Amino acid sequence: MERQKKIPQKNGINIKISKYVFYIMLSTFFKNAKFIIFFGVFLGIIISLAGAGYIYSFPLKARAKIEFSIAIDRKNNKYPNGSTFNINDILATNILLKVYKQDNLHDYFDDFDEFKSSLFVYRNDIKLMFLEEDYTKKLKNQDITPAVKAALESEYLRKRSQIVNNSNFIIGFASAKSPSNLPQQIMIKFLSDILNTWLEASIKDRGINKYNISLYSRDTINKSTLLSLDYVMGIDLLRSLLRGVKENIDAIGELPGANLTNLTCKLGSFTYSDLKLKYQFLNDYQLEPLIGIIKSYALDQNQKMQIIYLENKLITTEEKLKFVTQERGMLQELANKFLLKSDLDLINTTKREVNIKKDIQYYQRMINAYNTKSIKISERKHIELEAEIKEKELTLLSSINELIFIITEFYSKLSANNLGIRSDYIKPIAYMANISRGINSRQIITVCFIVWLGLMLFIIGIIYYNAHIVPEIKKIKDMDIKNI
Repeated sequence: MERQKKIPQKNGINIKISKYVFYIMLSTFFKNAKFIIFFGVFLGIIISLAGAGYIYSFPLKARAKIEFSIAIDRKNNKYPNGSTFNINDILATNILLKVYKQDNLHDYFDDFDEFKSSLFVYRNDIKLMFLEEDYTKKLKNQDITPAVKAALESEYLRKRSQIVNNSNFIIGFASAKSPSNLPQQIMIKFLSDILNTWLEASIKDRGINKYNISLYSRDTINKSTLLSLDYVMGIDLLRSLLRGVKENIDAIGELPGANLTNLTCKLGSFTYSDLKLKYQFLNDYQLEPLIGIIKSYALDQNQKMQIIYLENKLITTEEKLKFVTQERGMLQELANKFLLKSDLDLINTTKREVNIKKDIQYYQRMINAYNTKSIKISERKHIELEAEIKEKELTLLSSINELIFIITEFYSKLSANNLGIRSDYIKPIAYMANISRGINSRQIITVCFIVWLGLMLFIIGIIYYNAHIVPEIKKIKDMDIKNI
């Protein structure tokens, strides 16, 4: 007996016939392997072209960067002379504006703000980030003993110091829009110019290549200034100048390598001991004898005016002593309570107090000399002695200025030996410049994922077709069509 099959119906549509027709269509579509391969390649090309078009739709972007090192204490962000380093100073507006003008960058940018907003600078310390992450995990372990924890912390600080001391910096440029004929060499040039301009400004304005010592210059007191003063005022001015020179010599002597430095200049060869000896000679054999002459004769046609000057200086100096003594007492109290981070301020204040006391003694001796001396000399002798004193003052000024020149040259050489020369401060390590599509890694990954997904769906379709659809088609073909 011929077997009959019921045909399921749904809304008047024969499901099996529809399924059969669908399978026949797929069978026709995938009827041979060559067509499948051709279609796969075609689909891959279409997807790849779509991805390439997506990437090409991004505008061209100009990028450049320079990796460089700076001669600083990276751990404390200090220059060798002790002043603070701030990486943001490199992109200060005055630095960028100078480079923008001197390199004629208005030919490549709409305005200065566009140029400024395209620049960046940072410390290249990725290794430090990984190190901190690694040791944070290790130190969070509750099972480690205190001894192991202390060893890990010590190891971390050692490795961190190595990384920080060896880490470099990166200055870069990334355009916010498509560049207008901006050559790669121009990008590298203005980045290099920014670094050099910043360095020049730091050396000139902040003296990063020298220690923080204020030196007198040879023009501090000139000949015309000294001649315009009464000789009593003049000797007082020279005495103060020579004391300042002595303080400069003492400050240089505290710098490393001062006793080992040998200066050769147009005035001869000098060591640090020579500087001290020259000062001692000026003080003992020129200044003090000149003060002695003035005290011995108390010469002046307006003696009362000189006494008034000296008394006023004495009063001013005594007031200064009161203020400095109070300041020293306050600093001493803070030091006793361990609230003073450094004894340097206390030491300097104590030195000021000692010098002020010497000034008081000087003015008191001069006043006593003028009040007790009453030597009567002829007008001619008075003029001769006054001229002689003025001449000695000018000679002393010339000798002091000569010593100031030697001190300045000695200080410059010592700073160069200890802190390096200009070319030592910035050392470029690597350069990079290119003009490419403005697409980031995330967008590239997205495009690759879309291509991969399309190919995977195609392969899955083929596998599903061979595993399920082909057997179903075979079953339907084996069925008796007449019973459908």
